[in-house]
Amino acid sequence: MICVGIDVSKRKSTVCFMAPGDKIIRRPFDVKHTKEELQPLVDEIRVQAKYDEIKVVMESTGVYHLSIAYFLQQNGIFISVVNALKVANFNKAENFRHTKTDSIDSTNIARYGIAYWAKLPQFDLNGDKYFLLKRLCDAYLNFSEERSRILL
Repeated sequence: MICVGIDVSKRKSTVCFMAPGDKIIRRPFDVKHTKEELQPLVDEIRVQAKYDEIKVVMESTGVYHLSIAYFLQQNGIFISVVNALKVANFNKAENFRHTKTDSIDSTNIARYGIAYWAKLPQFDLNGDKYFLLKRLCDAYLNFSEERSRILL
C-alpha cells in the first residue's frame, strides 16, 4: 500500500508518496493547481497503482482542496479528505515533529493515511450538496457586493 499525502495551500500543494514503515517512495514536491501540473501527478499515481494499492489523503481546507480533489476524483483516483484536527491530534499522539513546513505536513498526512488506511472515507464532491450550495451563495453575495461597488 502507498499513501499520497497532500498538504493543500491556496495556489499549490505539497505531495509526498509513502509506504508503511515511514518509507518515503517520493520525497515531498510542489504541484500548482493547474491542469498542466496536476496531470503528471495523476500519471505518477497511476504508475504506482500498477504495483500497489494507492490512496490519496488531504486535509479539508475550506475551498482550496476542492479543485485538486475534484480533478483527482475525475481521473478515478481514491481521495479521502480528512479533518485537519484529526491529523494534528494524530501527530501529537505519535510525538511527531511540531515544526510546520509544507513538506513535513504532507509527510505527516501520508503517515495518518497509512495508520487509518482501512477507515479512510472516500471523498464524494457530488454527495455534499449543502457545501456546494453554500459556496454558490457565498459567490453570489460576493458578486452582488462587487456589482454594487462598480455601479456607484
